Amino acid sequence: MSTLGPVFESVVLRLIRAGADAPHLDAKWLLAHVLAIEPGEVATQSGRSVSAVDLARLDGLVAERGRGVPLAYLLGEWEFWSLPLFVTSDVLVPRPETELLVEWGSALLRDDPEPRIADIGTGSGCIAVALATMLPAATIDAVDLSTAALAVAARNVARHKLEDRVRLLEGDLLAPLADHPVYDLIVSNPPYITPGDPRLEANVAAHEPALALYDKEVGDGLGFYRRLLEAAPGRLFPRGSLLLELPEDGAATVRESAEARGFTVEMRRDLAGIERALLCQWNGFSGGTPS
Repeated sequence: MSTLGPVFESVVLRLIRAGADAPHLDAKWLLAHVLAIEPGEVATQSGRSVSAVDLARLDGLVAERGRGVPLAYLLGEWEFWSLPLFVTSDVLVPRPETELLVEWGSALLRDDPEPRIADIGTGSGCIAVALATMLPAATIDAVDLSTAALAVAARNVARHKLEDRVRLLEGDLLAPLADHPVYDLIVSNPPYITPGDPRLEANVAAHEPALALYDKEVGDGLGFYRRLLEAAPGRLFPRGSLLLELPEDGAATVRESAEARGFTVEMRRDLAGIERALLCQWNGFSGGTPS
């Protein structure tokens, strides 16, 4: 019978040989997942027995991690905004920088008695779920083009008991909202990578969904932004806002496009100092009336 301490060291060595970026952290999470314990207990339970069944399961997970499969997919869930979320290969792995959208969006609407929000390209539902937990009076329409992604989002909405306030809609961009109200806030983390971009990590390109990564228009990767900036005014209350996550090298272009369409804009940087989020406030009129 194997014990946890030596098994952990063996897993770390395998991951190092495979070129993993964080072999010790990966080993801790994989062992905790297989043994149904907390990651911190891996060190404190080094003498614990590990069964042959658990070793076989662990072996498969370590092999997949060594091939670059994201840790979140192997664990089946990931944390975003301190919330546990189901994650599969049908959705992007939620990133910490996307939490800037939740922080900014919830601050904008904290004094609104009944905020209406649309989340475009919801994926796992991470932004919608986080905003709904921060804004208990908010109602949110979350849209995605992928049926499979919406299935994951539905699990997360149910997990956090938000079915009465988060509605999931399938379709492209704002099209599914045609028969729905206008909004105080439209938020989106769009696909903005062009196929073949050398800056895209190989493991991300190989394992995360292309529909969520790549702008479907051939060009600079900013087609989604242009379409959203064009469509959003008709779906916003006067002084409503469009809040966007930005590509590192396209922030200035998106900002200029927003200003050209009549938005008042504000940019914020993430913790790495990168221009990451753009708030576009609509100062004109739409088909709605103020909430």
